[in-house]
Amino acid sequence: MAQTGQGPLRVDDLVCAMGTEGIGKSPVSRLCAEIDGRMQDFLSRLVEGDSP
Repeated sequence: MAQTGQGPLRVDDLVCAMGTEGIGKSPVSRLCAEIDGRMQDFLSRLVEGDSP
C-alpha cells in the first residue's frame, strides 16, 4: 500500500479498529504487498462492455 501512502502505523490503527490488539511490521508488509498485487491486477485488467 505504499503507493497510497499507507504505512505500518495506519494499518495498525485499522487492525485495532477491527478488534485486534495490534500487528507487527512484518505482517503489515506482507498484507500491503498482497493488497498492492491485487490492486495492480485490478487496475491493469481489460474493461469490457460499453462505458458511459
